Amino acid sequence: MIVIVVAVVLVLLAMAAGFIFSSKYAERISRVFLDLNPFKPERDSGDGGELGTPSSLNETENESEVSGGGGTTPAETTEAEEVSYGTGALSIINKVPSLGTMSFAIVHRSEGLEGYDSKDSIYYAMFDPDGKSSKIISNITGYELDLDARPLNSLSTIYLELSLHSQSGGALSVSNVTNELRLSIDPNNKGWNFANKTLTLQQYNPSNTSESFPSYDVRDVIENDGGVIVLARLDGSYDSELPYAWFRVGFS
Repeated sequence: MIVIVVAVVLVLLAMAAGFIFSSKYAERISRVFLDLNPFKPERDSGDGGELGTPSSLNETENESEVSGGGGTTPAETTEAEEVSYGTGALSIINKVPSLGTMSFAIVHRSEGLEGYDSKDSIYYAMFDPDGKSSKIISNITGYELDLDARPLNSLSTIYLELSLHSQSGGALSVSNVTNELRLSIDPNNKGWNFANKTLTLQQYNPSNTSESFPSYDVRDVIENDGGVIVLARLDGSYDSELPYAWFRVGFS
């Protein structure tokens, strides 16, 4: 009986010792089996014995470091080249038979301003012997202009008003008379041709913005139509200096 008890005690002591041994050396044993695995990840010889990082992750890290250190060439950005505009002069003559002609000019030059300035010219009526005239102006801050000077690089739209003007101030009566605009660029041959700009002319109705009118390319009109745009005939009674037609000159 005593022998059996001693045997049981010895077995229990052996089991306890085995458990302690397995706990203490489990990690070391695991490493041993890992070293024996032919498919284990390769070690990095410079990392002090730790398992190496997978090559795909190494490449990602290296690329990140290179790009951060200037090794990756950033996408080149090309700034839009600045357009160089040329000085320009546009003459617009409103010709109405029996009422004579009245001219208007737009000038783009380095000394011009968007508002009224000394380079602008205020409208002054030139009446025929009967005291009648056509009238074409732009209107800036209360000034009626027959010469509207703007900056060299201006792309502002200029708004024109057409009317009939009597010296007496009374209404004018006309009977089915023709009406036209005559356009010319650089009328004084100074080379003022609005280099690198497109010019358009279009009638509009400020009281009915849905009303449609054709848009004219000014250079095409000058080249192909002699600079002439035929307008609707005038017929009836017109209040002096009250606009009967409106136009806008666009630049782009």
